[in-house]
Amino acid sequence: MRDNKGREGEQAAVRGEMNLQAALTTFGLTHPCELTRTGIAELWRVRGPQGQDWVLKLYHGQSMGNETHGVALMRAWGNVSSTHVPCIHGQIKNALVMDFLPGKTLGDGLRNGDWRANKDLGAFARDLHSLPLPPMPNFPILEEWFALLFELHISPDCPEDFKHDMGKAQNLARHLLGTQTDVRPLHGDLHHDNVFYEDQGFRTIDAKGVIAEPAYELANAMRNPKGCGGDLRNVGLQKERLRWFSQSLQVDQKRLAQWATAKCAWSIALRAKGTQKADPVSLGEADLLKLLLRLVDEA
Repeated sequence: MRDNKGREGEQAAVRGEMNLQAALTTFGLTHPCELTRTGIAELWRVRGPQGQDWVLKLYHGQSMGNETHGVALMRAWGNVSSTHVPCIHGQIKNALVMDFLPGKTLGDGLRNGDWRANKDLGAFARDLHSLPLPPMPNFPILEEWFALLFELHISPDCPEDFKHDMGKAQNLARHLLGTQTDVRPLHGDLHHDNVFYEDQGFRTIDAKGVIAEPAYELANAMRNPKGCGGDLRNVGLQKERLRWFSQSLQVDQKRLAQWATAKCAWSIALRAKGTQKADPVSLGEADLLKLLLRLVDEA
């Protein structure tokens, strides 16, 4: 007899195939070729009704989840500048069709040793923030996102130094949330692997859409991209990135370092699923959190 896990896997595969076929029919797409799977979606390279090279992003749930507002933001950006985001050709509640971007990401450049990718990311963030945007009053605010960090239970067996660092990051986050200025809609997840090289410049994907101050925009970039762990834990290189990112966005360097620290702690809390023990070795960022706290002290 197959166990429950096996049956659930088969059922999920059937549901996924049904969702794919429904999306292909809805948008008139053909020739699906799976590109990748993420925690929230499957991405397929497809052909549009006139043979266009497009991407179908099919979300696992019944909605776009925390990217719902990001899609609205990308549409707003596309209305004023088609060179910053891929064109969105259609959407339903749990699927999105957009241009296929054949270029590499800034993360690919950084993993290949091209440190200039950090400057490109900073310059691109500056360009995004120069675009006019309509009011978006229904976007989430950072207080909603950071609730899970403040509600985190610290297990008695959590290492003392790690517990201390998480507490400091929680206090930083509370201070930042209470002192924001110039709040506006932000990408919310602007890091190297969400920005593509294109012939006409750079384009970004996977916006989350959140109301926050500009200093938050590149906070997550300080802990990315994946595959660059050594560089992310190099104090000198991180100080250089911090300087460039803050100059690009014209924000206070210490403030950006504080947001990077808060974001790192938030990500750790997200993985903890309610109770923080030692950060899992495979995904551990306890040492990165400590480095970011040092940047705050030295900024």
